[in-house]
Amino acid sequence: MDRFTRMAVRMMLPAIFFVVIGFSLMLTLPVSTTNPFLIGLIEWVRWLPMLCAVAAGLWSLWVGLRLWQWHRGNVLVCECEGILGWEREGRFGPYRPCLACGRNVAQRHYAVL
Repeated sequence: MDRFTRMAVRMMLPAIFFVVIGFSLMLTLPVSTTNPFLIGLIEWVRWLPMLCAVAAGLWSLWVGLRLWQWHRGNVLVCECEGILGWEREGRFGPYRPCLACGRNVAQRHYAVL
């Protein structure tokens, strides 16, 4: 697996997490309906798998948009040409982590592809 595939997988991990949580909730909800202590919570909890599916879909769309912008050259990139993540405040000023190589890039070294 090259670093650009690893970058795409790293960006999709939250969506995969939402799908796994939603699927596990779908499997456990029928078992929990027989428990008398959880009957009051079932009305609220039964919507969680759907919310997880919606969250996974929205996250996948956002990642697809970021990768499409990267392909067109409209995002900030590292020296390795990987997408830079969210800006964070660090000890020596603002920086962004590279999603491909994992290196932290200072604000003065941001580049557009």
